[in-house]
Amino acid sequence: MSTRALQFELLLNGILHPTTGAPLAAGTVDFYAAGTTTAKNVWTSKAKAGAATSVTLGADGTKQIYGDGEYKLVVKDSAGATHYTWDNVRCQYPNFSVVTKTANYTATIDDDVILVNTSGGARTITLPAAATVGHAIIIKNIGANNCVIDGDGSETIDGSATYTITTQNETVTLMSDGSNWYVSVTLTKSLVDGMGYAADAEASDTYVITLSPAPAALYAGMIVSFKANTANTGAATLNVNALGAKNILKKNDQALVTGDIEASQIVVVIYDGTSWQMVSQLAGGINVATDIGAALSVLGTNSAGTALEWTTNVTRIKTGTYTGDGSTSKAITGVGFQPKFVMIWDHTSIVTPAASNCYMKLDQSWGDIAYRMHDATAAANQINSLDADGFTVDDAGTDADPNRNGRVYDYLLLG
Repeated sequence: MSTRALQFELLLNGILHPTTGAPLAAGTVDFYAAGTTTAKNVWTSKAKAGAATSVTLGADGTKQIYGDGEYKLVVKDSAGATHYTWDNVRCQYPNFSVVTKTANYTATIDDDVILVNTSGGARTITLPAAATVGHAIIIKNIGANNCVIDGDGSETIDGSATYTITTQNETVTLMSDGSNWYVSVTLTKSLVDGMGYAADAEASDTYVITLSPAPAALYAGMIVSFKANTANTGAATLNVNALGAKNILKKNDQALVTGDIEASQIVVVIYDGTSWQMVSQLAGGINVATDIGAALSVLGTNSAGTALEWTTNVTRIKTGTYTGDGSTSKAITGVGFQPKFVMIWDHTSIVTPAASNCYMKLDQSWGDIAYRMHDATAAANQINSLDADGFTVDDAGTDADPNRNGRVYDYLLLG
């Protein structure tokens, strides 16, 4: 596998004497771990051959040499006098180093990603001195026990002496300001993998799922999706990994009603600290009685002059199209419920009221009577019936609306 060794570009450009401006011929460069006096290897090739901790510059003050990590460079002339000290110089090809640790470990300035296997028990990762690291360090807990991250000496992490990763597959990204460490990003595998998903297997309104990896606790803002095994028949709860059954609410604070969740529906919920708020679409659609308002509670009178009012809440709304066939009985099916109200109008062209008739029918209308809107007429043989799974239209025997042959119609159903 290719190494991350990279050329020191500043040495390829040539080092000049700070006083004379002449190339620092036969000068030396000593290499140390950043922020220390500990010698650190460089190499004469990218393959990391020819290791050394000090090199001699050519007559033009240049040297081709490869490094891997962060360094302190001390530059001297041929007589041994120090002219330059450059610290925290990163010389490394930009790909991550990934190491796996099964025991306590002190990170180095060259570590990028540390996978901590805590299967054998809690483990502690000690960070390098904040002043020596100019890049992010990513630590992931790949075991079931705690991973404790400790700062160097008295250095802190987000103001605390330690930071603990309690959840398996949780990942933490740490950044240094030169004095202390800060958590910039925290991710759990369930969030990365899609908010945490599982299938419910219950046969009631008490939905139960088990996420893997298991969350240690519920928290505000937690997002979960699940596949419902059954439709709900009223108020419902969700219990995630036996952390307690919590109410599933819609529209912030309303309990679910029958049909809000269908069998096999994918339901998305967000925990608000007390309950699960359902943010996915309600299977039952719009509740007209509560969502559209009382304006639809009275929609006209029947032939006897009696007000036509809803006797029960309207819980379904559906729109669609069909193409007329010129018959006296065309059934429109597949809507999923028996409508209480239907409105039909010509889809293709609305020019004048007479040119495009619009019809309405209520479930309390007498016989096959429908209300023709353009001339305010109670018309027979237009909408024959409101059926268990749709409605039936008629052409009145004259290839007329709302079942003219070949004409496309739109409809609105409430049920």
